[in-house]
Amino acid sequence: SKVKLSGVNIGSVRSISLDPENFYAFITIDFDKEYNFPDYTEASVQLEGLLGGSYISILPGGSDVILLKNQEILFTQGSTSLINLMLKFANTN
Repeated sequence: SKVKLSGVNIGSVRSISLDPENFYAFITIDFDKEYNFPDYTEASVQLEGLLGGSYISILPGGSDVILLKNQEILFTQGSTSLINLMLKFANTN
């Protein structure tokens, strides 16, 4: 999968694994070059189109502290299912 910042490809997903203790996904990303992302940077799974496909979107944080190489991005968000979103909208009266 692609990794994007402001719609620009900046890397790709190297591996995805599951932590068996807490069932969180652990994703390793290879960036095309070295970036200095600030702390509080967010990574989220976004849909590429209506027919499927997804990518990781990076939203830089607003801190003066820079993440170190191989440091985890703590603020993450999974993808939103369009079907579930439509069902929630349809069920509101």
